[in-house]
Amino acid sequence: MDEMNTKKPRERKAVWRLNILDVVILLLAAFFVTLLVMYFFPKTADALAGEETYEITYTVVFYGIDDGVDEDIVDNLQVVDKETGSVIGSVTGSPSYDGYYVNEIGFDDAGMPVFKKVEYSGKSNLTVDITARATYSEGQGYTVNGTRIACGREYGLRISSAFEGNAVCTLITVNSD
Repeated sequence: MDEMNTKKPRERKAVWRLNILDVVILLLAAFFVTLLVMYFFPKTADALAGEETYEITYTVVFYGIDDGVDEDIVDNLQVVDKETGSVIGSVTGSPSYDGYYVNEIGFDDAGMPVFKKVEYSGKSNLTVDITARATYSEGQGYTVNGTRIACGREYGLRISSAFEGNAVCTLITVNSD
């Protein structure tokens, strides 16, 4: 009878329970792995994010600026978005000037109002090509360092210390890699 009353205590198996500290450690490990992938494989990180990276050249026009400004604007100068302070490309090639025209209302011989295209002397439109590495995402378009690049959009730009002013994007070209 003594044999029946003597029960051996059960051996307990080690049970691992997930607690909050384990979750934090797993999240930190995943975060650091993501950072490493983004650092060592930037194109892979862009593909995982659903964004594609391209080299683009976009043309901006500064309207109605004083003649002679382009002497200080040379190839490879950095272009900075004044609103965000981020570099959004570098000047490619030489800038070009075009006449600055405005429409004024005049009257013809019969006294009817007409629009006249009048050129202002001493003022020009300055056209500058800018090359940058941009990401493209569906519905957003091209983005360079957080600045969306789009035709018709106006930007406050600073080209190194040579020049700053407001410009409108008139053309975007995707360069072949």
